[in-house]
Amino acid sequence: MSETAIQNGDQAELKNKILKQVEFYFGDSNLPYDKFLYTLTSTNKDRWVPINTIASFKKMKLISEDIDLITEAVKESPELLEVSEDGLNVRRKTELVRPEALFERTIYAKGFPTEIDGDNKAFFELQEEIEKIFSEFGKVEAVRMRKTDTKPSKFKGSVFVEYAVLDDAKKAAEQTLKYKDTDLLIMTKEAYVTMKAEQYKDEPNSTRKPKKFNAFAPNFSQPTKSKSSYAQDSTPEGMLLKFTLEKEDTSVEDIKAFVGQDQAAWVHREGQAGFVELKQANAQELIDTVNSSEESPIKVSLPTAEEAASHYQARKERQKSSNSRGRNSGRGGGGRGGKRKFGGNPNRTAVKARKTEA
Repeated sequence: MSETAIQNGDQAELKNKILKQVEFYFGDSNLPYDKFLYTLTSTNKDRWVPINTIASFKKMKLISEDIDLITEAVKESPELLEVSEDGLNVRRKTELVRPEALFERTIYAKGFPTEIDGDNKAFFELQEEIEKIFSEFGKVEAVRMRKTDTKPSKFKGSVFVEYAVLDDAKKAAEQTLKYKDTDLLIMTKEAYVTMKAEQYKDEPNSTRKPKKFNAFAPNFSQPTKSKSSYAQDSTPEGMLLKFTLEKEDTSVEDIKAFVGQDQAAWVHREGQAGFVELKQANAQELIDTVNSSEESPIKVSLPTAEEAASHYQARKERQKSSNSRGRNSGRGGGGRGGKRKFGGNPNRTAVKARKTEA
């Protein structure tokens, strides 16, 4: 086989991998339970989602960061997805459908290695390996890797596997399997929930985790603002977010893409943290949606009054300094026959000052 044929084969395999992942994001088994992505689709009247936002998701960045290739791959979706004429956005072709018997079609499995961070390449490779194992018993729609709530998150060593067909889930739950040299504990999700309910029956409700987002749940309650939050009684109200990076290679453009190009007015990053100034006073809403997504490369929160004041003051001083340098850059060489004493690009300093801002 020629080198060109091998390269073409690799490219086709990569595009298939991209398409599979994007179709998962927009599929019936994920979209109604992904608060961030569902909110993006429902706040846009035409339900378009920017492709560069999809490209900023953690797992997608591990597959490919080539926006053009991602766009090409999504265009090949046979039924589920379509790309806008300008090639910048993607959406579902069909209406979202409530999955039937999802609970019954899901099994629980435990016994996988736990010494893995919850967001790195090894974590996602293990997820693919687990999917291959359980695909022997039927079509797998999703593998939910269970992680700790600590930061950085750690894999718990257990998963929920969702099957497309109920009988396949039942068959898988009856299997005796090993992962490497470890026996796997496998049961239906119903059996798992019953076991946990018995285990925590004496635990106060207030210590239990809140229910996860479900677009089909009637009157799903949104988290409310804290009465002591900075955003309630400050100016400008609710228009500033503080962020910390979950992944070191996250760029300012990634942050803008995930918060939303139509939401982020300005981003300033220093090291692994920074601030996002918003176009609208919807900081709390963005906190709820961004932090609920496992794909988010950042975690956001409301700054304290002191942090906000310090941010705006520093921004004002940077702008003042930049303007001053801009005015002074033309001095020193005026007049006929005069020579400039300071060579180079007069705007270079201002550009450097804005290097981590956008």
